[in-house]
Amino acid sequence: MKLEDIMRRTIPPAPWAEGDTIPWSDPDFSRRMLAEHFSQEHDAASRRTETIDAHAEWIHAELLAAQPSRVLDLGCGPGLYMERLARRGHTLTGVDYSPASVAHARKTAERGGLPITVIEGDMRKTEFGGPYELAMLIAGELNVFRPEEAQDIVRRAAEGLVPRGRFSHRGFDGRVDAARRSLSSALVRDGIGPLVGRSACGARRVVLGRGDGDGDRSLVRRGRRDGPCGALRCDLPGVHG
Repeated sequence: MKLEDIMRRTIPPAPWAEGDTIPWSDPDFSRRMLAEHFSQEHDAASRRTETIDAHAEWIHAELLAAQPSRVLDLGCGPGLYMERLARRGHTLTGVDYSPASVAHARKTAERGGLPITVIEGDMRKTEFGGPYELAMLIAGELNVFRPEEAQDIVRRAAEGLVPRGRFSHRGFDGRVDAARRSLSSALVRDGIGPLVGRSACGARRVVLGRGDGDGDRSLVRRGRRDGPCGALRCDLPGVHG
């Protein structure tokens, strides 16, 4: 952040006004983030292995009824959920903005001969394709976008669903202090960014936080928990037959 940015910043910050400042596609930032995805010390990027295993099994058994399905994973990261679901018989399409994560997910799919397609792109501008039985955002990515952008993402995801297809979004637990302590040097240092605490299940809230030198502020969206891993689930009217 430049000095003039600090001097001109809005106090208090406008919610979601600075979401574009997170450098998801920057190669160096992307490489640092990839390392954090595999950390077992925190849940600030991807969740820890034990939790991902439990989430993937719940998605397979509860959301997909253990039937081979087509799944859209928005913000797929390095493909940790996609790999597990593909090994359970599902076909995955992932979208992510991080070049290092996309490269890792593609390499994993190729090495394992898994039915996974990974698209590198900003989900606000990327075509999702379809049809899918399930579209999911499983790390709270929806909460870093402006409300109108989030609505457009959900609308376009719904357009790719089969009739009675499902959209699943998981939020954060809202404990800002724990989230601050768990963030590593690879994550956002300035501006607005998503926060996640150490608790993996039971999330009912999503949090947008900012530390700007004048103290921490957070804005919380609340949702209803559905299932043991805290997914926020809804049935959407798909358009594909």
